[in-house]
Amino acid sequence: MVSILVKTVFVGAGVILNSNRILTTGFNVNWVQQGDLSFRVGSTKCEKGGQLFTADKVLTNVNYTGTWVYDIPVVKLNKPIKFGKHVKPIKLGTKSLKPTTKVAIAGWGPASQSEFMSPTLLAAKVTVYDWNKCEETYSSELTQRLMCTYDTNVGPCASDFGDPLVYKNAVYGLYAGGYDCLSYPAVYVNVPIFVDWVKNTIKE
Repeated sequence: MVSILVKTVFVGAGVILNSNRILTTGFNVNWVQQGDLSFRVGSTKCEKGGQLFTADKVLTNVNYTGTWVYDIPVVKLNKPIKFGKHVKPIKLGTKSLKPTTKVAIAGWGPASQSEFMSPTLLAAKVTVYDWNKCEETYSSELTQRLMCTYDTNVGPCASDFGDPLVYKNAVYGLYAGGYDCLSYPAVYVNVPIFVDWVKNTIKE
């Protein structure tokens, strides 16, 4: 897990791709000056501990316009990550998940909509939601480059942008947003759709 900070204040999360590249959502990194960004790995605390990095380059998808679609930049860090027991890269999921699949999410967002962000990493199990049913809620905002989960008692919330959706030790989604915590489906960037883009971007 990667904690993303703007001027030392936590804004969202991401995942480690390799020793100097991370993957997150554009909402976390594209609205601020690159010099204000920092990235923390190897800590369950979002604002202290572990290893701290800055951004050498933010590689945004050329089709990104600020919406959920193409909301998937790669960030090149200023120095290599030191891997260890609690700091490892994650594999990319290569095939979109089927509805009703149980998956894991983790992040520092609040435990409920009425609470503030959690200073300590939280994790939960959620359920992949049928894309067509999700489209009934989000209409034209939803494309095949996005996926959804929906559970009435658990899910991502504010400050969870970029949270990874993980299945069998691979990342399949990054939390992009939603209308309301728990009341509506949660929307994620569908990572398998972007595998080729991510692999090509890592080379830049």
